[in-house]
Amino acid sequence: MKYSIKRFGIYGILLALVVLAGCMNPLISTPDGISQDSSKGKLSLSIGTGDSSRTLLPKQAFTKYVLSFVSDGLPTQSDITLTGKNSAVVELEPATWDITATGYVMINGTEYPAAANTVTETISAGSAKSVSIDISAAQNAGNGYFTYSVSYPSHVSYASLQLLKLSDYSLVTSADLLSDPADTLAVAPGFYLMRIYLATNAEGAYRTEVVHIYSNMETEASYTITSEDFKNTIILSGTVDLTGLDVNYVEISFYEDPNYWNWLDWVEVDLADGTWSMFFLALPVAQEMYPEIYIYTASGEDLYLKAAPVTVHNESVQNINFGPFTLINLSGTVDLTGYDSVYAEVEVYADADRNVWLGYGEVQTDGTWSVKVPAFTSATNVYFDVYIELNGGGYADRKKADPVSVYNTSVSGIAIGPFASGAITLSGTVNTNGLTLDSDSMDMYDDDGNYIGTAAIDTQDNSWTANITPFDVDTKVSFAVSVDTGSGIYDVLLSETATVRDTNVSGIALNLGGVTLGAVTELYTNGYVVLFIPETAGAFTFDAKSDDIDTYMYLVDGLDGSVLIYDDDGGEGYNSRITYDLQAGHPYLVYSSDRWDSGPYTITVSQPQVITLSGTVNLTGITASEAWIGVYADSYLNNYLGETQANLTNGSWSITIPKSASLTAVYLELAVEEDSSGNWFYRYVDTPVNVSGGSVSGISVGPFNWSSIDLDGTVNLPDGINYAYIQFYSDAGLNNNLAYSPVNSADGSWSCTIPAFSSSTVIYYEVYADTNSGDFSRTGSLTVHNQNMSGITLALNWGNITLSGTVSSVLFDNEQERPFFVGVGADVNGKQASNSKVNTDGSWSISLPASVSASTVSFYIFAGESEFEYLVVNSGVTRSVSDQDVGNISLGDIAVNTRTVNGTVKNGSSALDASVMALTQPITINDIMSGASSAIVPGVTATVFAPGVWSLVISSSAAQNLYFFVIDWDTGQCYITGSSVNTSSPVTLDVSAMTYLGYL
Repeated sequence: MKYSIKRFGIYGILLALVVLAGCMNPLISTPDGISQDSSKGKLSLSIGTGDSSRTLLPKQAFTKYVLSFVSDGLPTQSDITLTGKNSAVVELEPATWDITATGYVMINGTEYPAAANTVTETISAGSAKSVSIDISAAQNAGNGYFTYSVSYPSHVSYASLQLLKLSDYSLVTSADLLSDPADTLAVAPGFYLMRIYLATNAEGAYRTEVVHIYSNMETEASYTITSEDFKNTIILSGTVDLTGLDVNYVEISFYEDPNYWNWLDWVEVDLADGTWSMFFLALPVAQEMYPEIYIYTASGEDLYLKAAPVTVHNESVQNINFGPFTLINLSGTVDLTGYDSVYAEVEVYADADRNVWLGYGEVQTDGTWSVKVPAFTSATNVYFDVYIELNGGGYADRKKADPVSVYNTSVSGIAIGPFASGAITLSGTVNTNGLTLDSDSMDMYDDDGNYIGTAAIDTQDNSWTANITPFDVDTKVSFAVSVDTGSGIYDVLLSETATVRDTNVSGIALNLGGVTLGAVTELYTNGYVVLFIPETAGAFTFDAKSDDIDTYMYLVDGLDGSVLIYDDDGGEGYNSRITYDLQAGHPYLVYSSDRWDSGPYTITVSQPQVITLSGTVNLTGITASEAWIGVYADSYLNNYLGETQANLTNGSWSITIPKSASLTAVYLELAVEEDSSGNWFYRYVDTPVNVSGGSVSGISVGPFNWSSIDLDGTVNLPDGINYAYIQFYSDAGLNNNLAYSPVNSADGSWSCTIPAFSSSTVIYYEVYADTNSGDFSRTGSLTVHNQNMSGITLALNWGNITLSGTVSSVLFDNEQERPFFVGVGADVNGKQASNSKVNTDGSWSISLPASVSASTVSFYIFAGESEFEYLVVNSGVTRSVSDQDVGNISLGDIAVNTRTVNGTVKNGSSALDASVMALTQPITINDIMSGASSAIVPGVTATVFAPGVWSLVISSSAAQNLYFFVIDWDTGQCYITGSSVNTSSPVTLDVSAMTYLGYL
């Protein structure tokens, strides 16, 4: 079993990000004191959650686990229920047992079985085994649950929440937040886009989030939207003149491109008066939007009418009026002689590339057809395709060779066809490269992806032949075969194609050699897979990309069918990326599944520059069943680069990681599963490995002290508890994880195992509690050594204290009006703790945990045009607080003079969608993750802008030479300038030339 070495992180940087945590990997503790009956076998069972997806998942807070046992003979074993722990030791009669672990969740007071998995184990007398069961949530076993809570200012006049199917943005369900600001919705499992929109008379606020729903699991979203969240909103409005049309339904969609691919939003038209209106956030620059009016007529016709583009910027646009429409009728006949068809339709396009679709009309039994399209303003060439469904299966797509010129009057008598019929013969050979074909046939497709026939393969000499219907124009024909790996059958799309028209073609040599490096292969989920046979051994990268679906890519051994590795969101956004060491001449299969929705995607193969690390691990002192080396780019083990399993016989290990000019050192962590207990133990390699010179061999890992100690105890929990857990760390910054344990909600009990220490050592913990009134956490520390500690009582103060006061005035550049957005923030002992907006009368209040007793609190002001564009200014005021409220804290008058720094940000030649932060000293990823606000220089702001363009308003007293910190929001990668940059003129930031810091 592969035990994934992952770390927890705190995500956030001066921006409002919503993060729902996914899985956790707890250390597992096995109960002591069980004596073994020699006639039975002992089985140590542990339960984990194996999902390592970066996408938004439901919370995995299991209230209990149930272990059930089914044998192949007479022995029986009662179910075991685990509450507050995830491991058990059981003695079983000799037999083959199917062991099922089921995790339960609590949703609105009802307990549901939400995740499960079954393993099969053979038990013999006197045996002792350790088994881990990774459970996963069901994706097709009934509805899941989406729980939302949205709070907003009282002056909001419109508030809605929508869940849209991510594949096509179709509306699944919606809620009126004015009447239902919080609710739980039952939703089919899948992948959705959540949109929240709130509006006042002149402003609007948006929130969007991608939501994953699993069967019987709850996904939560909670938002507090304040007045500062509202932006200038523009309204597009107008009418649709439907004179002369008998309609049942009309809607308007806007696209951002003239080919009508990139959809923006839609609105339904009021049929009573033809009016429509829709909200958009104001745009930073003027942009053309392309409208399309969809009309469903009373007679059942679908009309798609294009209109002139609308220029949109930062002001509302009214009187966008469409119509009246002058429709013209295009009609004629289709000659389908030679085609045994069951259905045919004529498709009409406004361009030769078939991008701008105008409509379609069904071909009647007598061959006639007609399509209504809008009249043109000038003579325009219109193009026609005929789509044919063939009797007995199969499709044909035929193109009318010549366009028809159309203006503003109907055109009849448009004759399409006849098309070449009869049959032509294609023949050639196919080289299987050692792969086993599932059948002696091969499917063929035209350049539109329509099936056109099947070729017969002679397995004696691998020759093939096929008879197909001829084409009227040169057509690219592609080929696909089914490969039997022994454990699965895969349909492989070959990289070779043949150009065919209306004559026989022979000597077509096909090769199951697969795709070439850099080639882009277009695929569809549940369809064909990519075959790749590398010419040389080494690391190769596979990218699965799609604008329509969340890809989930698999790399499969082409000879035995074993899944070598899989990935969900390792690429940009929701795209997948796999880098893996391949053997020369060995066949591999690559594809993406339809984990959430079916749709198109592409796969490309590349060979990245890599570094190979190798060495040995010394496991003296522990009997291991597995050992893994994890590699990270930072000492806090946040920027994960990869992991590899060590050979337990000789301790050897090797791993290939991507090479980067900014990667000069890597950090190693060893994870070992102890054979006797099944527990996982971690050890950190203190000395980093210098990789500035490339690959490194002979790296020695270990030996280590493998002693461990057990901790258990109780912790008091706040009222209304839903679930809780405790996490232990070796550092005060809560970065280096030691152990995790769920906390029993009923009695507060917990237990875990951590490494023993050579001397008395302070370790740190964080208790997280999910309650009916919100999420809370408290931190503390323990002193441990090399002895077990039992009965530890953690008494936490779950109360809050309130600090309040006034800000007399905040003025920038001697202006007389205060900025639109003003807030007060509090640092506790140098770390960001809380913040609050300042009311119009200058008053403010901040809530802090009562546990900050005996701490020093310093206050700062942030003010600007919005929560994304502000200055941070130290107030100079501090307070020592206890566990009591403190009021009447005056922060005085704040006066700041400013200047503007601007420029561009890119990666090579590509503009970035990024955040830019200006600093007077360098910072690290850990400064961000630990909340150390002192590293973010007061008086300088961080903000988000249009791709490639940024502008910052900073204090005029800030230094002329500044450092710049950049976050690429597509990848989460962070960069910093290697030295300070003069800001007297526009600054160009190219992350390819900056120092790479890691992922945020």
